[in-house]
Amino acid sequence: MVVEDIDVAKEIIWELRTVDDLNASESEAMFNLMHQCYDNVSRETFSKDLADKHWILMIRAIGTGRIVGFSTQKLRELKIDGKAYSILFSGDTVVQRKYWGKRELLLASACLVDELMPRTKGDKFYWFLISKGYKTYHFLPVLFREFYPNKDRSIPLQAKRVIDFLGSELGGDDYDPERGVIKSQGGWYVLKEDIAEMTTLRTKDPHAQFFVQMNPGFGRGDELCCLAELKAENYSNVALRLLRNYKLDQSVDFENFLHKGPA
Repeated sequence: MVVEDIDVAKEIIWELRTVDDLNASESEAMFNLMHQCYDNVSRETFSKDLADKHWILMIRAIGTGRIVGFSTQKLRELKIDGKAYSILFSGDTVVQRKYWGKRELLLASACLVDELMPRTKGDKFYWFLISKGYKTYHFLPVLFREFYPNKDRSIPLQAKRVIDFLGSELGGDDYDPERGVIKSQGGWYVLKEDIAEMTTLRTKDPHAQFFVQMNPGFGRGDELCCLAELKAENYSNVALRLLRNYKLDQSVDFENFLHKGPA
């Protein structure tokens, strides 16, 4: 599925793809893109993460069609302490440096969430992501009014329970519930040194500094577990504006397309 921008004067465009529809050259391009921003990227780990997901938010350069960014996504329906939750989990996420600061991946995330909201089964719908670097964490203050962890408020008990459940499930004994961090034991993806340094140098960005405070080991691969409730009332003004200024390609049956993911 391709979503077109009303303003045609742009460099990149986003697509929503199912994992099953990827061809070998696209998977290889995604794997190579991970190498541009991370060290310790193994094909086995990359392929395992990809196979576990339902969709890919994919960014392409318009002139060449090259993949210049992506984020893998998975929808889960589960119960925690007897309560039903729908969880959208974001896995590997990367954007080529040339396109840092562009809004297409933010838009893709907002549109996917907006389409999934009426289709979920849980009493609450959350977005769960693990952040190795600030650029992933930065999605939260841009797209949502309330999210956790947050420099301005403590984590409510219910949200904390969801974070701890998912963090423990994913990280096992490597999950630190006090910090909400999955600690790296070596062999994990690690941000390239120059990219990690960019985060620590963002002294004027309070969200970046909060991220470093909460996850001081991000440079060695530690991951901060993050959560935001997915509901219209929690969209930021930026998210609402992105959704207003873009249109879906009506030739695509979005409902059937999404059902090709978590069957």
